[in-house]
Amino acid sequence: MTKIVLVALLMSLMAVTVELSIEQQAQADSYIGRFGEGYNAGKEEGADDALGDNGHNSRCPPNDSLTWCAGYKAGYEVGYLSGNTIQ
Repeated sequence: MTKIVLVALLMSLMAVTVELSIEQQAQADSYIGRFGEGYNAGKEEGADDALGDNGHNSRCPPNDSLTWCAGYKAGYEVGYLSGNTIQ
């Protein structure tokens, strides 16, 4: 009887662990996706600013997540620097 209870308890703990892992993976994927979206937008904006002599302004547009903003700033720097070297 004790073995059956222990096995049932162990199986339920494993199910909770798998469920948490799936949720954590989905959250990590959304962070990566948001960072990538921000990076691409920032890179394009940075290159446009460099080529158009608009000056350097890597501030994030309002109302975006911190993850998107971090990607935007990183992408902006890459785009701005690559845009300056193209001229």
